[in-house]
This record gives sequence, C-alpha cells and structure tokens, in this order.
Amino acid sequence: MKKLSLLATSSLLLLLGIPGKAEAVQRFMGTPQNMGDGSIYVWGDLTDDLSQPTSIGVTFSADALNNLPMESDPAPPDVWKGQLIDGSGNYTFEWELLFPQEVLDLTAFDHMGFNWNPHGHGPMGIYDSGHFDVHFYTISPEERHAITGFEPNLSAPPPPGFLPSDFFGPPGAVEPRMGQHWLDPSSPELQPPPHNHPFDQTWIYGTAESDVIFWEPMITEEFFRSNPNNTYSISQPTYYAETGYYPTTYSITTNETDNTYSVTLNNFVFRQGTTVPESSSVLGLLWLGLTGLGWRLRSHISAKR
Repeated sequence: MKKLSLLATSSLLLLLGIPGKAEAVQRFMGTPQNMGDGSIYVWGDLTDDLSQPTSIGVTFSADALNNLPMESDPAPPDVWKGQLIDGSGNYTFEWELLFPQEVLDLTAFDHMGFNWNPHGHGPMGIYDSGHFDVHFYTISPEERHAITGFEPNLSAPPPPGFLPSDFFGPPGAVEPRMGQHWLDPSSPELQPPPHNHPFDQTWIYGTAESDVIFWEPMITEEFFRSNPNNTYSISQPTYYAETGYYPTTYSITTNETDNTYSVTLNNFVFRQGTTVPESSSVLGLLWLGLTGLGWRLRSHISAKR
C-alpha cells in the first residue's frame, strides 16, 4: 500500500531530552508545493540512527496565507476542489502532500490532505470561519480518493477502544476523500454558554467503514496569523490498528526567523497493532446511535446561543 518514492533529505541538530544535550536528528522532506503567494511541504524528523521519529509535520511560509483561493475561484494547479456535502454548500481546496519513505517505515502515517475551507463548514455557527483541516492520513492516496462520501457504511464507527471513548461522530460530518469526522466533546467551542469559546483550533479523528484513517488538527486562518507557539495533548485511543509509532502531542508554531508556520505531531510512542474483532460491529452501531443523539442535543443547545 505504501509505495512512495524516496524524497529529498537534509540533516539538522535539535535539542532533545535533557536541556543542554544535543542529539543528532535527520530531517526528511517532501516536495514543496505552491500555496497562496508562498509554498508548503511536509517533513519528518528521525533519530540519527533512523530508529524512531521525533516529529512529523507540515510547514508553510507566512505569505502562503495571502491570495488563497476563494469558493468562486478555480482550483490552482495540482489542487483538488470539491463541494462539501455537509449541507453548508461550501467548498474545500486540498493540497495532497506525500510523506517521505522514512516516515512511512516507522509511523502509521502515509500522506497529508491539507484542506483550505474559505468559509468553513458545518456545523454552522461553530466551524463556519475560514480554516485549515490538517489531515494526517494512514491510508494511501488511492484508497482515500475512492471515498465518495455516499458509501452506506462509511460512517460506521470502529470497535470500542479504537477511538477515545468520549469522541462522537455527528450526523452530516461525512465528506468525500475524507470519511466520518469524530469530535472531542470537551473542545471549548462545543461547550454551552457561557463556558464556550469561539473555535480557533481543535482536534479530530477520522474513520471510513470502521477504520481510523486520519488524525487531524483543525486550525483557523486567524489563529495562524496570531503567531501561535502552542503544544496540546492528543486524546489517545486504547487500541491501534497498525503497529508503529504514534504521537501523543501536537504543536502549532511560528518561526519568526524564516517567517513560517508549522503543524507537527510530536512525542511519539511505539504502539502494537490490535486486530479488530468482527463481533464488535453491533456494539459499534449502537455507539454511533448514541453519539448521534448526543450531537442532536448539542445542536439544540447551540441553536439557543
């Protein structure tokens, strides 16, 4: 499944572990693409012996935020444009970025779908500001492109334990080339007033036909322009379908020296893959029904804001 050509590499030194102790780290870079008035690329930092990842991520120049396409514009070269099917009528633009082979060899991640949503998407009133969906996919581009958004079992949840237990998949959160999105109920933007906070960044998992296929920070354009340097914990599942290294934190950072922004997955831990038990499908469907009920209650609360 993971048959990608080796991409350009470079080396650098990063400070890791105990302050003052320098450990050699190698950076493997993907091919840059044009975005806005700038460029964007993915990369992975591995220990010098190439035995484990330290961080993987995406970096783009600050001027990439200028002259981004709007919904009435055609897709730029090598960018996919598609209308969302969440009922909002909005469009998304997707940059597909391939991780180097070294990242594939050690982690579960295959490639990135970096989506720009000029007017956001549903649920309206929550995620309808211009923002980026930073999808770290665990499946191949070919497998992902085959997702139409209308498969009858696309939104079926994975067996219990393959997502954090409290995450829920709201109805209408299925999209072509993506799948079903699962939200964290503790996210500030989902809290009832007066405890809610407008969406600026959040964490999402994605599935397709019971398989977890992406890990996703979702970040507004405005938040990037505030020059953030923040790190957040990732809610972890109990089980992992594929053996490999998985992140426990993600960061949204600004480099004022070279005028770039980065979104990274960090602090990787080795996880053993677990076989999905076939007998769990009935429990999974029950879970989907309960999470759908929970989302309808949340939507009712949001409507009264």
